[in-house]
Amino acid sequence: MGRLKVIILLILLFSNGLFAQKVSLVLSGGGAKGLAHIGVIKALEENGIPIDNVSGTSMGAIIGGLYAMGYSPDEMVEKFKTRDFYNWSKGIIGESLKYNINDFSLTDAENLSVGLMLTSKGIKPKVASSFIPTVGMDIAFDELFAQGTAVSGGDFNNLFVPFRCNASVVVSKKIVYFRNGDLGRSIRTSMTFPLYFKPIYVDSLLLFDGGIYNNFMWPEALKEFSPDFIIGSKVANDSKSPSDDDPFEQLEAMIVGMTNYDIPDSIGIVIDTRLSNVSLLDFERVDEIVGLGYQSAINLMDSIKAKVYRRVPLDSLTHARKKFREKLPPLYISQISVLGLNPKQQKYIDKVLINKFSIITFDRFKVNYYRLMSDKVFTRLQPQFVYDRNSGLFDVKMQATLNRYPSLGLGLSLSSDIGNEGFFSVTHNWLTRTSNTLYGNIYFGKFHSSARLTAMKTFPSRIPISLVSTLVANRYDYHSGNPVPFFEDVKPAYAIQEETFATIALRFSHTSALNTSMFITSGEKLDEYYQTENYYSFDIPDKTRFRFLKGGIRLEKNTLNHKQYANRGRHQLVSLSGYYGHQIHKPGTTAMQLSEFDDYQSFITAYLHNESYHRIFGQIFWLGLYLDGYWSSQRFFDNYWATILSMNQFSPTPHSRILFLKELRSNKYVALGLSPIVDFGSNVSFRFDAFVYQPYKAILADSNGLAYYGDAFKSREYLMSASVIYNSPVGPVTISVSHYPRNKGKNFFFNLSFGYSLFNPRVFDN
Repeated sequence: MGRLKVIILLILLFSNGLFAQKVSLVLSGGGAKGLAHIGVIKALEENGIPIDNVSGTSMGAIIGGLYAMGYSPDEMVEKFKTRDFYNWSKGIIGESLKYNINDFSLTDAENLSVGLMLTSKGIKPKVASSFIPTVGMDIAFDELFAQGTAVSGGDFNNLFVPFRCNASVVVSKKIVYFRNGDLGRSIRTSMTFPLYFKPIYVDSLLLFDGGIYNNFMWPEALKEFSPDFIIGSKVANDSKSPSDDDPFEQLEAMIVGMTNYDIPDSIGIVIDTRLSNVSLLDFERVDEIVGLGYQSAINLMDSIKAKVYRRVPLDSLTHARKKFREKLPPLYISQISVLGLNPKQQKYIDKVLINKFSIITFDRFKVNYYRLMSDKVFTRLQPQFVYDRNSGLFDVKMQATLNRYPSLGLGLSLSSDIGNEGFFSVTHNWLTRTSNTLYGNIYFGKFHSSARLTAMKTFPSRIPISLVSTLVANRYDYHSGNPVPFFEDVKPAYAIQEETFATIALRFSHTSALNTSMFITSGEKLDEYYQTENYYSFDIPDKTRFRFLKGGIRLEKNTLNHKQYANRGRHQLVSLSGYYGHQIHKPGTTAMQLSEFDDYQSFITAYLHNESYHRIFGQIFWLGLYLDGYWSSQRFFDNYWATILSMNQFSPTPHSRILFLKELRSNKYVALGLSPIVDFGSNVSFRFDAFVYQPYKAILADSNGLAYYGDAFKSREYLMSASVIYNSPVGPVTISVSHYPRNKGKNFFFNLSFGYSLFNPRVFDN
């Protein structure tokens, strides 16, 4: 009898080894909600529940793909917390990889860019096909999954665990299931929700998010793997009526089909993590969402253990994962080929991408990829990594799409105070042996009007070197545009400034958004003004003409997240300039000096600027730090007003740029500022800006209308501004109150505005 028991026990042990229970894991889509899958996996592994294969849709495909690549749950959490992931999920180029080459919209008043395209029916506007740029996403999936494709030979059964995902063919309303091929591209197509992300072609099919037609692949997992038990992790919302204010919900309701989320109790269980307050792109809430998924799995763990008797020790799983990861080949590149270019264009690409070494590291390729994509001549570069088993290296094939047609920039600045104006620009990029850009703009308004034409030629050097030529004409009318005070109409000092100049520059564009420029400028500045506030319509203004030659060097780094009212990043600038000029003064009827004046002078200017933003508490409270320093050896011009008008004005806020503030003009000063900022979400913030302006010696007027210096460090000015800002997709909407002490007639300004107070370069710009 005892011998019989031993035989039965051996048979049971043998049969369990021979017919081990197989468990499939199925992960739904759901955007950032899919991070909960990581918590589910963590809970299963900690409790010894086996995962023999994984199937995922959309975000579930990314999590499942990473698991099949041998990533542990903790490693996945760290991956999703990286700045790299945040950047590509938002369509942002990271600071260390960013080049500022030929994107003029970063500094002009453009609210909206409209691409043009030539069709058989004429010229038509080109609308962006995705809400989020794909510049980072197109390379990120190769970085994450190319080694998996290599080690598996393109057979997803040969990964750490077998893997499946799906995609949708919206034209034929069919589903494509991936069990082999390029792992990264398969997963990339599975999470391409229409309008959010740009689709890609696979085998001539334009593929979109797999969740459109099947967001929960448990029937397919049952068919593919014949598991004994299926564990499903569901984070997607059930179908609901779309909001009449949300176009993306409406689109989802129109194209997303019904999905069966109910796995029969006899073959599986569904872990349903409810995440009603998590949006599609809430990826910054990693720990919170993962924790909710973990808790959902723990709540059902007893039920899972009752159905799944097989256990996998965590240490053996860790060992197996390590052994698999050791087989992954390093991402070293042997050859790079680019499709879609003519021979001249190909030479440009080759000089950027191919270096003197026979093997290229992925990090080097990544830097060069972003260097190319920072150039507006390229619309898209899609790399595909192909593994060569003989050499153990990767070949990269890239499909290039060029920006072949001009784009229009449209801008509108509206204000309840001053500075209403329109803006229009045209940019055309084309590629030959060099990258070429032609840019022109026009500002038109009562206070400010301007025109600019810039031609740029960028050479295919490792560090982008550009030859830039620019023509600018400006007019500032401080009389017509002067704001009406609250309670009284104070007659302002009359001043009109006209500038015309040309610049030739050699510019070096480095990573981390750093540019170095060496330039030479020649032109003329004409100031028309009265030397008194008590003038009449028949009075003739003074005219001071300054013809000049200017040369200098300028280093600038700009990683600010907004070109106006930024609250992240930094803007740093150092410049040194030399001037040689001829001043010609012709007095008007209000002048105290009645003789004409003619003088030559040369002088040097130096400028230092820093604007940076620092996190103080979470993502809510930030602090901006501001430093401005200016030194000039410039002598006085013929009279006080001619001197003041030749000085740059300290204008740290958008509103201060449209006022004439003589107390904030001097040839030597230091200014400091603090800007506490409270964010009420991604687009709405409150900021309080406070600045102290300290000239070395204030420039004053004597009784004869001549300029003289005040005592050293005696005069000091304080500026304050409080603003509520909504950063809309087409520009900031702002309510602000500003205070300028000693501004005659009016100290406080209340302003409701839309758009940008950004202008073309000026003669005395630093």
